[in-house]
Order: sequence, then structure tokens, then C-alpha cells
Amino acid sequence: MGHFLSVYFFFAMKSFILCLLVALVAARPITVKWAKCSNFGRLNNIDVNWTPNPSTGMNVTITGTGNLPAPAMSSGAWSLLVKQNGVPIAKKDHDFCSPDQVNLPLGLGSLYLPGVQCPVAAGPIVVNMYVSVASAAPSGVTTAELSAKDQANNRIFCIDVTMTS
Repeated sequence: MGHFLSVYFFFAMKSFILCLLVALVAARPITVKWAKCSNFGRLNNIDVNWTPNPSTGMNVTITGTGNLPAPAMSSGAWSLLVKQNGVPIAKKDHDFCSPDQVNLPLGLGSLYLPGVQCPVAAGPIVVNMYVSVASAAPSGVTTAELSAKDQANNRIFCIDVTMTS
């Protein structure tokens, strides 16, 4: 019986170490860069940050901040276009003031935009997006263009995000 437990323990530890190594290899760091689109919009002092530093197999919070000049925004819409290595994989338009989720094809991940509280007064604004990156996400360059327009169809902002893994 003692020999059986020793062999069992040896194989159990070996399996655990193998699983740990697979998990470490599977989690690849992702480099994220962002820039304003050429036709940016009327939002001032924009900044975009993400936490934690992204890698495959994890959830990331992306926070955009800025200052909305007058007039206030009573309603609006956002548009999202995601490409993997230059090939469009997701496109979605939705109400800026209500939550929505975008599921990427093949279970590669998802994006959740909780919406903002409308109407949006002139002044500071915070827009969050929650991104889940699957462990099986392919290597390469993923780009996302996120833009928003107000009730009069005037562009509020447009940002390009590039993620490389």
C-alpha cells in the first residue's frame, strides 16, 4: 500500500507541475497602445488606462476619462469595430446610455460596456469597458475602434486601441 501511495503521489505531483507549466505558457502578455482617431470628436483632456496589465486568460478594465464641453449629451450611441490581424471579427452599434456585451467569435473573449448615466452634463466623464481575453486567443494584433456620437449625431470621441500578443 505504501508503494502505491508513493507512486500515486509522484504522478499527482507530476500532473500538477505539468498543468502549472501549461497555464504559465498559455498566459501571454498583451501590449496595449491607444491613440485618438483622426476625426476624434469634442471630448477634451482624454486619457485611457487599463488594469491590471493585460495577458491572455484574464479580465481587464479599460477606463477612459475626459471633459465633455457644453452642450450636455441627452442621449447617444457608440460604435465598435474589432479586427484580428486586419480581419473584422466584430462590429456593433448600441445605445451609449445602456449596457451591452459583445461576444467575440469562437469564444475568444468578450467586451462589456456598462453604459453611462444619461443625460451627461458638461464636465468630467468616465467611460468603462470590461474586457475578458480568452486563454485561447490567437497571437497577433487585435485592433478596436470605439467611437460615440451624441443625440445630434456629433462625434463625442473616437479612440483606436491596438493589442499585440
